[in-house]
Amino acid sequence: MQEDASDDVLSADQDSARGSLPLALSRAAASFQDLASSVGMRVLQWLHWGKETVKTRARCSPDALVQMALQLAARRYFGRPVLTYESASTRRFHLGRTDTIRSCSTEAVNFVNAALLRLQLWKQNERSTGPSDDNLAEPSISRRGASHPTINTVRKLFQDACKRHKQLSTEAGLGQGVDRHMMSL
Repeated sequence: MQEDASDDVLSADQDSARGSLPLALSRAAASFQDLASSVGMRVLQWLHWGKETVKTRARCSPDALVQMALQLAARRYFGRPVLTYESASTRRFHLGRTDTIRSCSTEAVNFVNAALLRLQLWKQNERSTGPSDDNLAEPSISRRGASHPTINTVRKLFQDACKRHKQLSTEAGLGQGVDRHMMSL
């Protein structure tokens, strides 16, 4: 019986595949270790208050509070509002996946602007008079005469931003967000 030449080719390919698979796995593991070691992470366990405190004291959802904090932090870091992405599940629909919640709304920008102006005033007062809770007193006029938002104004703008975030979250969850529709076009 004569051997088929294709059997030789097949066995040669199998031998090289067997030899390269462990090598490829080893390289992949080393690459993963390099990548994993370059990631820094710190865990903070916060025990002072939780979601119920946020709901009762801040009168907003914990998600909205975090999104507004991200907007404020991003604005302070980058010096301008930044677009953010938060996924919303559309699992209630057949084959539903996700849609996008865009938390950088006009209301969020208004809140961030007011909060930053208020922070600026607080820092100015602290430099001139020293640390004190009185630096947050109402009404607030800076030394240059420019009016700064009051704490109550900042609180109202925060509430408006959180309500808008909740509205956008609900719309996205109901399939009424804009990102997936625009992507389909």
